[in-house]
Amino acid sequence: MHRVISALLCLWVALTSLSGAAAAACTASGTTVTVRGYVMDNFCIDRGTLLDAPSVQTLQNPEVHTIHCLVDVPVCVNSGYAILERPTATIRSSIYQVKYQLSTADTLLVKDVANSERSRANRGMEVEVTGVDDGSLELKCVVLQRGFAVTSSGAAIEWAIAPSPSPTPTPSPAPTPSPAATPSPGQASPSVSPSSAAQASPAVTPSPAASPSVSPSPRPKVAPGCTASGTTVTVRGYVMDNFCIDRGTLLDAPSVQTLRNPELHSIHCLVDVSVCVNSGYAILERPTATGDYRVKYQLSTADTHVVRDQVEAERSR
Repeated sequence: MHRVISALLCLWVALTSLSGAAAAACTASGTTVTVRGYVMDNFCIDRGTLLDAPSVQTLQNPEVHTIHCLVDVPVCVNSGYAILERPTATIRSSIYQVKYQLSTADTLLVKDVANSERSRANRGMEVEVTGVDDGSLELKCVVLQRGFAVTSSGAAIEWAIAPSPSPTPTPSPAPTPSPAATPSPGQASPSVSPSSAAQASPAVTPSPAASPSVSPSPRPKVAPGCTASGTTVTVRGYVMDNFCIDRGTLLDAPSVQTLRNPELHSIHCLVDVSVCVNSGYAILERPTATGDYRVKYQLSTADTHVVRDQVEAERSR
């Protein structure tokens, strides 16, 4: 998906005027519009199905999208938000379309609004906004007016949004995977850059699992600079990326539980999908009795890349 990210971050303007005093804050020119639509993160749009409900098509049923997925999962927030347009007679029946993209600052504004109402809002976040359509995909000079959502009991709610300044995001270094504690169910997925997320989702294609095989290497690869002291151990286990562990199901096979059938995880997903590689790898421990696999060890960034290179070298078979 092509998204236009403006270099100009328009600061807050008063709701009653998008000209005059507002001109000093936002210099975009175009048509002033007021729109209402579901808020959706670009990661879920790009992957085609909702991350929190893999069986649901994103642009078919955006009302199912949870506030949790929208505001708590870094890979979703970092991809930026869009406002969806409801289906009309001129659009394919029942399929929503992206009407406008929101800037980084406006994405953070909407995130804060959704987060402030999460004690009662559960899913189906919508906003009504006023802004300037300058002919690009990104809506400029955005002023949030009203919010809409559905509670956990299914009741529709709405609320007025007080104007507030768009936060200017500070530059942050590119995310680097690091060892983490064993993720617990429902834990947010690791943060990745929007470009990584956009590339990762559409590229995933399930592939059949292959029988394990061992290829002798004349010289084991070791990450340099190891000064750790402790017990030397030898372990064998499935390699799994933390992203698939955190989401609970395999990204390349959403109906498969990650820690139930790790043998179905494709090499393609493990080494080609940026969001998986960037989350770091873990070694799984086989169940001692009936039950699921568990994370035995996390691998460092360096060791993750060593394993990735080894897997890449053997992928021809």
